[in-house]
Amino acid sequence: MSFSAMEAEVTKDLGVAKTAGGWQTLVDEEFIEALGEEFTYQQAAAYAKPLLEKREQQEAEKEAKIEEAKLTGEKVAIRHWQEKCNNARKNCDLDNMTEVALPDGKTKIERRHTAE
Repeated sequence: MSFSAMEAEVTKDLGVAKTAGGWQTLVDEEFIEALGEEFTYQQAAAYAKPLLEKREQQEAEKEAKIEEAKLTGEKVAIRHWQEKCNNARKNCDLDNMTEVALPDGKTKIERRHTAE
């Protein structure tokens, strides 16, 4: 699938594509399956609307956690997930990941191995 520069920017702005390798645009497979290879801006915007709303909600929740950390002076968990272990010396397959808000207004990712 080939996009003009403007179409590529629009799909990235809508959150259904991203830049890869610094020069190409990768479009989400679900987007192509839903709309095909030819679509109007209105169709793309309608498809992306719930994705954008979810992203805005997540950003507002993150900002609230950062404010909570500033007010309490304590770390506040923003989100949790698991990733493949990044340390061959540890006896685990998965690591528990947590993004936390810090009292200084910054965020950081904490990694906890599931086995020591």
